[in-house]
Amino acid sequence: MRKLKMHLHISLDGFASNAAGDFSWVTYNEQIAAQAKLLTGNADAVVFGPKTYKGMQSYWPTVPSDPNATAGELAHADWIARATKIVVSTSLPAAEADWEISLLLRDPTELKAIKQQPGGDIVSFAVRCSCAPVSSTA
Repeated sequence: MRKLKMHLHISLDGFASNAAGDFSWVTYNEQIAAQAKLLTGNADAVVFGPKTYKGMQSYWPTVPSDPNATAGELAHADWIARATKIVVSTSLPAAEADWEISLLLRDPTELKAIKQQPGGDIVSFAVRCSCAPVSSTA
C-alpha cells in the first residue's frame, strides 16, 4: 500500500497560515528544499485541494526558466513536473485541472483506492489552512 505523507508548516504559536489565510510567512530556502526532497524521494504523486493546486500550477512550471531559482527549487520543479498531480475538489471545473499529468477527484474517498494501487508514496503540501491554532493534544 502506498503511503500518504504530509508536509505542513506550523508556526511556533500553532498557526498554519497568517491572518489572511495564506502561506506567505514561510520562506522557501535550501533547508525546506532538502526536507521536500526527503519527503518526495519515494513519491510519484502529490495531492492538493483546488486553491493549492492552482497556486502550484501557476508557480512550479515557471521555475526552470527563472535565472534566480535555487538548486532545491529546480530539483523540486523537476520532480513535480513528473509526478501525478491529484486535485480533490467538488467545485474546480474539470477544464482547470489541466496541469500536465493531473487527476481530478470529486470524492476524497477515491484517494483510498489510489493508495491501494501500485506506485510510490503520495505527498501533500499544505499551503492554505484555516487560520486557527493546531491542537498540541491531537
